[in-house]
Amino acid sequence: MTERIILEVDTTTFDTNCLISATLIAGSVNAQALDKDFRSGTLAFSRETFTELVEVL
Repeated sequence: MTERIILEVDTTTFDTNCLISATLIAGSVNAQALDKDFRSGTLAFSRETFTELVEVL
């Protein structure tokens, strides 16, 4: 019998709109998810998303 290993990975993907909404609407689902990721110390985003965010702000 083959042993199965299951890894749980908790990831959240934000597009630029979600990041802006999280910033502008305190307590929103996006804001709560972003806050959770900040507290975990793990944030990752694409260069394209970061560039778009900087251009919009």
